[in-house]
Amino acid sequence: MRLIAAVLFAVCTLAAQPPASLVKSHFTGVWKLVSCESRSPAGELAKPYGDKPQGRLVYEADGHVSLQIMRPGNRFRLITRASLPTENNKDDFSEAWFGTWDVDPETETVIHQVQQSIDAAQVGTEITRRYNFWSNRMILVGIVGGRAWRLVWEHESF
Repeated sequence: MRLIAAVLFAVCTLAAQPPASLVKSHFTGVWKLVSCESRSPAGELAKPYGDKPQGRLVYEADGHVSLQIMRPGNRFRLITRASLPTENNKDDFSEAWFGTWDVDPETETVIHQVQQSIDAAQVGTEITRRYNFWSNRMILVGIVGGRAWRLVWEHESF
């Protein structure tokens, strides 16, 4: 009887987690950035790309990914892990990189392997973010430089 209960428990647990291929199908396509904000440990809110950031995130079915984010009218300055915009330079930040991606449905995370970036310190790094889907939107969250980041993306095309 215990064996049957253990097998049923294992089957129910496995059934609760969708397969990675199904989860990946939700990511595939072109995403438009809707909002980007970060919070300090003290709760201070920052919008490094402004109230109307511009950005594209492209997840390809073959496992490739690319990202570009900037403020409208950007004069181009890198946003790095060690820096955040200040009042004097807040209009100048950009981020762009490409690489490969995969998902871990169990932890609800997407893992990006950065192959090239405009920020040399990002090359060869892994960017892991928790994900959540709501309607045609995807929310990615993570901790970078001690700050909690939240990016909201809207699905544009497959």
